[in-house]
Amino acid sequence: MVDEVDAGRSGPAAADVSPAPMVSVASGPRASLGRAARSWGPTLAALTPLTILLVRNLLVASRRIQPASDIAVLEIATRSLTGGTQLLGPYSRFVWHHPGPLVFGWYAPFWLSVGRRPGGMALAALTGTLLSVALVVRTLDRILGRPAGWLVAAVTTTWCAAIGFQSLQSPWNPLVIIAPAAALGVVAVALGTGRRWALPVVALLGSFVVQTHVGAGPVAVALVVVALAVGVRRRPAGGGSWWPAAAVTLVVVAAAWALPVLEEVRHGSNGNLHKLQRFFRPGGTHARPGLSMVLHRITVSLSLSPYRRTDAPGVAHWVIAIVVIAGTVALAIVGLRRRDRARAALGLCTLGALAASFLAALAARGYLDLYLVTSTVGVALLAWLCTATLVLDLVVGWRPGATGDAARGRPRLVWASRAAVVFAVLAAGFVSVRGATVRPWTTPPAHPNDTYRLMTANTDSAVVARLANVASSTTSGRGAVRVSFPQEAWPIGVGIVDELQRAGRRVTVDRAWIFMVGDHLAPTGREAVVLVVAPIGRAVDRHRYRLIARTAAYGLYQAR
Repeated sequence: MVDEVDAGRSGPAAADVSPAPMVSVASGPRASLGRAARSWGPTLAALTPLTILLVRNLLVASRRIQPASDIAVLEIATRSLTGGTQLLGPYSRFVWHHPGPLVFGWYAPFWLSVGRRPGGMALAALTGTLLSVALVVRTLDRILGRPAGWLVAAVTTTWCAAIGFQSLQSPWNPLVIIAPAAALGVVAVALGTGRRWALPVVALLGSFVVQTHVGAGPVAVALVVVALAVGVRRRPAGGGSWWPAAAVTLVVVAAAWALPVLEEVRHGSNGNLHKLQRFFRPGGTHARPGLSMVLHRITVSLSLSPYRRTDAPGVAHWVIAIVVIAGTVALAIVGLRRRDRARAALGLCTLGALAASFLAALAARGYLDLYLVTSTVGVALLAWLCTATLVLDLVVGWRPGATGDAARGRPRLVWASRAAVVFAVLAAGFVSVRGATVRPWTTPPAHPNDTYRLMTANTDSAVVARLANVASSTTSGRGAVRVSFPQEAWPIGVGIVDELQRAGRRVTVDRAWIFMVGDHLAPTGREAVVLVVAPIGRAVDRHRYRLIARTAAYGLYQAR
């Protein structure tokens, strides 16, 4: 560039001037650090509130906690995976499992690192959210350009705060997929723009989301299909071939699905994949939700309402949902008309995921609670990003597909975007410090988005702590222990099973609960101690069992 400017100049001046700028700009650690800060600025800004939460959780993750309900079941499964006996994903109340154990493989290192405490699972969930948010912001920053990168950071941070940091650090499997589902959508957009090495990342994220909650399957499939349709028919960005990425993807898929396939081979027609097929096939025994309920659930998810039971979205919910859907459609049309691959891929992938979410909700069985459509909350981030990108283009007069100075946008807009993300980060950071509890599933709910309000785990945990201590001391050195409990006491029962396993006891349960905790805990009939957990007031044969501990609501009995 200097040679072009000075081509008509001669003499010492040209010789003195031309090399100096080249050296000062291109070299030096300070210049490199400045470029890195500018490049990673949006990503680091978006990660600030989550990093605050991560540090807070690290300080307390090894504390002793007695989980109950689903969290206890998840810890039992994580422990089973480290012992080589967990081949499937989290259980379902419909007596099958979600397809695979990748989520437990993610939990296990964190769980082991904090002394086999359930706080490690919360660390894993929060770390997964942090990595997913980083992937979302960094990928779209590179694809859409710097002004859009700052806007993406602001929208993503606002999305985290709107959902609630309680939900984003929860190890409960319907919630742990929210951020990875959003990251899957963004990486699918990268694939749609021809970035070939996004393919194995899509395979890994898609496998994780589907194995953790099968309800996200249609969304993952739609994202992959649309991304491949848009991106693979073109040459990869930057040249090269699709075949190396395809080969790595096959290896990723084979590794991710090896254990579920092994379980299916072992059990044949009674395998988990056969159970899923029989459950979802037409003509099942469970009724489907109506159109009205489906629309309500999708609307609540798109409007980023706090996670709670609601059957009647308000006017604001409907307006927000309509606006973000319209913005998504408009961005897809603009991208196609102007031949902008990034915007077209973002709009089309989001529309495909929204359509899949709607159809999947229609095909669900039983009552459609909000936790069954949590992948739509991840898709909602994509829709919000589509709308925000469209507004940005309208304000800036951005020429899609432009590069260099044209793609950077106006300096005022860059600073406006930075101001927006600073405001969003400060607001979200305030929420993360004030609203997030240290132990999200055991403390009383301090935030309106606390999912465990629905699971009553804050009360059940205290009950488990009282009864499990007695159970552990009673069974010390006495061989295998069988724990029995009726339907209404299962949250306490599995909590006691979890605590006894933590204490090193060999535990079995009634066959009615094998679907929940695994075949390896099936009763043998040779247990040295039999314990029964039952609500106070429930008839218990006092000739066969004696009361050894009780709380206000539950009693712990031991066979005589």
